[in-house]
Formats: sequence, C-alpha cells, structure tokens
Amino acid sequence: MSTYRTPDGRLQVDAGPLTRRQRRALARAAHRRKPARTGRPREIQTEVVYTTIVERPATVEVPVIPADASPELAEGLRRRRVAAIFGRCPCGATRQVTPIGLAAAEQADPARPAGHLPFNHTPDCPGHDTPLSAALAAWQTKQGG
Repeated sequence: MSTYRTPDGRLQVDAGPLTRRQRRALARAAHRRKPARTGRPREIQTEVVYTTIVERPATVEVPVIPADASPELAEGLRRRRVAAIFGRCPCGATRQVTPIGLAAAEQADPARPAGHLPFNHTPDCPGHDTPLSAALAAWQTKQGG
C-alpha cells in the first residue's frame, strides 16, 4: 500500500485494505487540511468576556479583531469591544439599558451572554454601523481569507 497527494492536495491511498491505524492517520490528515473557499463571506469571531452591567456580574460577547483587519475595521471593532465591556465608548456613547433590559439582566444567568444592549455611537465614530459596515464588507470580500 502506498499513499500520495493528488494535485489538488487530497491524500490518496493505493490498493489494499486499510488497517485501523491507517484509517485514523488518513482521517487526521484530512482533518488538518485547509477547507476550500466556498464563496461564503468570512465572519468575525467572537469571545465571551466577564463584566458588570448595572452593578451585576454579567458576560458579554465581543468581537475578536482579525490579524488581517484593515485599520478602520480594527478600530471599529476595538471601540465595540471597549463599549461592550466597560459600558462606554470613547465617542461618548453609553449602554442603553431599558427597563425591560434591566429586568432581564436582573433575572439572567451571569454565565450566559446578556441580551442586546445597544449603543448610540456618534456618526463619525469608527464603531458606528455605517463606517464599520463598509470596513467589514471590504474585509469579507478580500482574497486570501
């Protein structure tokens, strides 16, 4: 039995039944292979961070800044992270906690991310939807992702 890589990078096995060890090795090699681009746009990853909301422990889901992000996208995501964790953006926007949101936060499990608590960023803030959406769209369609 012999193995080789096809021109498109797949691992190919020649003839003969495979042992359990060989099947496992092939499965591991296939798992390590980088998936082909499917044409779907890239997505921003998120992480959960512990913080306080209305003086109560809570968790928030914040964006992870990609290594290949443009300066505009990185700054916009950085502002969103700061706003979500500390409750205030450098542009002056603060977390909008409604009475319903406050009641939900009081009853929520602190180990689960809080519901949607919006911020009214100023239009010239990199964390505002308009400039951030444009930077995100450019990053998603950038080749090599």
